[in-house]
This record gives sequence, structure tokens and C-alpha cells, in this order.
Amino acid sequence: MKTLVLSDLHLGSRASRAAARFDEINRVAASFDRVILNGDTLDRCYSDPRGDEMALRLIDEALRRCASRNGPPELLTGNHDPAISEIHWIYHEASATLIYHGDCIRDCTHPTKKDDQQLMVKLRERWAELGGRPKDFVALHANYREIQRVHLPIINPYKKPKTALQYALSLIYPPRRPFDVIHYWMKAPERALSLAQGFGRPIKRVVVGHSHRPGRWKIGEVEVFNTGSFMPLSDSFALCLDGEKVDYVPLKALAESVSRGFAGDQQMSKNAGKAPAPQI
Repeated sequence: MKTLVLSDLHLGSRASRAAARFDEINRVAASFDRVILNGDTLDRCYSDPRGDEMALRLIDEALRRCASRNGPPELLTGNHDPAISEIHWIYHEASATLIYHGDCIRDCTHPTKKDDQQLMVKLRERWAELGGRPKDFVALHANYREIQRVHLPIINPYKKPKTALQYALSLIYPPRRPFDVIHYWMKAPERALSLAQGFGRPIKRVVVGHSHRPGRWKIGEVEVFNTGSFMPLSDSFALCLDGEKVDYVPLKALAESVSRGFAGDQQMSKNAGKAPAPQI
């Protein structure tokens, strides 16, 4: 079974390029048996989407436009959409690959953002109640998403989505923020692996998103992948699983490959209907 993993579409954000690339995504997704959208499919889904008309519309669009040949994609939760589903991770047994969004590697992604600081306080209150931050991967995710669903609608009330320019500026101001982002990027692969080691199953590969920094790292015997994003200053990469085989490729390149294959199939179909050339 061929599985496609993408992340961080951020549908609903004016800065996201995902909607503009739906034809490309759809073409690629339809060539796979299974599609996993690994968190932040929506730019905002903090509470039950059944009470949010816009969230429902965007979810329906993602389910239709990112469908595999066997049906709709599986939606994993992320920090922007902790209520989009009850699926926080997926383990691909054939390749020993653990797939999760990646925001839970730290309690605070952006130390200069007030809402991140406020959420960190709520998380650490929970860790104090539990006697420490859970080391168990599943327990950590369950607690993390519960806290996000309860507190993010209050901490981060609805605001008009940022434009691409506003989003880009938010990454460089205040002046300390770019340094925080770079530090986070440098530490993220090792932290993603460290968290995955609390899963309790054999791990050969870890797949995350969240940081919007696509990349592939080898840490000891384990490979860590980040599938990037559809936001400015980033690019979307596809993680392709087929049994034990794993490919990591820019989505654009994969779409071009699929299109060439489709064109070739069409040409073969045309040729099949022609009478063979006479032999001389």
C-alpha cells in the first residue's frame, strides 16, 4: 500500500498557498492508496468544528481535494487544529515510521509570543498535577491536545488571518524572534526523535511538520523527516511510504512525475487503439 504524508496546509490563512495548489495536491493524492495530513490542515480549529461553519467547509474541501484513490485523507491534529480529529499520531508498521505533528516536542515554540507563553503556563500547571511532564508519547499527546482545546479559544481569540506579508513580518519581529526560530530549527530533529522514543515500539523513522522547515536528518540509526509547509518562506515535501521503502521528495517534483506518468498512460492508450503499421 502506497501512503502519502503531507502537513501544514493551513487552510483558512490568507498566507497559505495550499488552496492555490489543490489541483497539484489532488493529482498526487489520487495516485496513492492512503493519504495522511499530519497536522495544521486548518489554520484554526481549536474547538469542536461542528459548531464552526467555516471550519466545516475547509475540512470538507481538504477531504475532497486531498483524497487518495481509496477515499478521504486521515487528519491528524496539530497545534493550530487540535480539535480537527481524535488522531494525534499514526504508526506505519511496515517501515517502523512514527508520524506526528511535532509541536509537542516543547511546551513553547515561540518564547516571544504572548499566547505561546500563556499556553506554556497551562501546560506546566498540568505537568505539576501529574508529577512531571509525561515521558510516555501517547499520554503526552492526549494531555497536550486537551489543554490546547480548553485554553486556546480563550488565549487566542479569533483574529483576521494574516496576509503573506504580515505572516513574513511576524517571523522577524520582535528582533529576537528569528534567533528563537533558528534555535528551534537546530534542536527540533533531536527533540522529535527523543519524544518518539517514548512511543514503545521499534522506530526507524520519525515524520513531523510544525516548524515549516523541510529536511531529512540521520540521528544514530533513525531518520527524521520534516515535510515543510504551504506557508511563505517554506516549501512542501511529500513523504512516500510503500512497504519498507521510503521516499522524500518536493511535492512539486512529485506532481510533475505523476503528470508525466499520466501523459504516458494516455499516449499508450491512444496507441493501443491504432492499427499496427504495415510491415514492408
